[in-house]
Amino acid sequence: MSKIKLAIVSRDYKEYLSMFECEAQLLQNYEVIYAGTDNDSVKLRRVQNESEVLISEPDIAAKFAHKCQSLLWIQSTWAGNNVLQKSDLKHIKVSGVKGIFAQRMSEYVLSYILYFHRKIEQYQNLKSKGVWQQLPIDILSNKTLGIMGLGSIGKQVASAANNLGMKVLGYSNSIKNITGVSEYIGDDLYAFTAKCDYLVNLLPETDTTIGMCDAKFFNHMKKNSIFINAGRGSIIDEPTSLIMAINKGFLSGAVLDVFEQEPLPQEHPYYLNPNIHITCHTAAVSEPTSVFEVFLENAQRYTNNNELLYLHDFNKGY
Repeated sequence: MSKIKLAIVSRDYKEYLSMFECEAQLLQNYEVIYAGTDNDSVKLRRVQNESEVLISEPDIAAKFAHKCQSLLWIQSTWAGNNVLQKSDLKHIKVSGVKGIFAQRMSEYVLSYILYFHRKIEQYQNLKSKGVWQQLPIDILSNKTLGIMGLGSIGKQVASAANNLGMKVLGYSNSIKNITGVSEYIGDDLYAFTAKCDYLVNLLPETDTTIGMCDAKFFNHMKKNSIFINAGRGSIIDEPTSLIMAINKGFLSGAVLDVFEQEPLPQEHPYYLNPNIHITCHTAAVSEPTSVFEVFLENAQRYTNNNELLYLHDFNKGY
């Protein structure tokens, strides 16, 4: 019986190859025909001609996967696969990774909530001026966190906020019946945003979410609230919508981790606004060991012709 030909085309190919070798007994039906990055065109020809299974980041896979003649399954190393959604790959199974980002995302969201709530930046400014001054600080249980997107990550963030005593509201395309979360759907969007002291976006990119956060959206947010985007950069229709909302005082500030263009160009206006905090798509990074655990389970499922975990639905867009 011929082995399943596997290509590892990833920035973390060394880690994945090492883990493959450690799990060789469980992966005895697989043969690695290539492990590297996407900049060796000669070696990639074999990938395009022979590979049946691919481990890769979506932004890398999108450059060549459509040329692969035998490719049947891509194990993405990211949770979101909107880059592949835009490619002509509907004939290929694409599986993502879930269950490995929730803790990291919760820490990210809560760290910024506490940063603003405890007025850390204001105290740093006072220190730089040599000023001793106590600032009034409310208790966190009097604050409301809104979460757009109530998947596995959103549920974990909600639980963490509940544990700090915060009131939690959620907005998604359907009611999820999550304990400790007051849920909103559909036309309730502005009723939802108006109640949130902090609002975090975790929605996937779909036709309905692209451009959802426009000037009208930000103008309906609670005055002096904070917007945190750790979902998809495309949810903001254009930078001026967010910048004007901050400049006009509708928002106190924003935390942005994801952008339509990454890296964010040096001349981008977000860099110039002191009330916009930028992180570089680091809220919940894909850690190779955790990704490989998902692949290992899926590899056995694939061998046994069972349904793969975390399949991307090209009809839904996530």
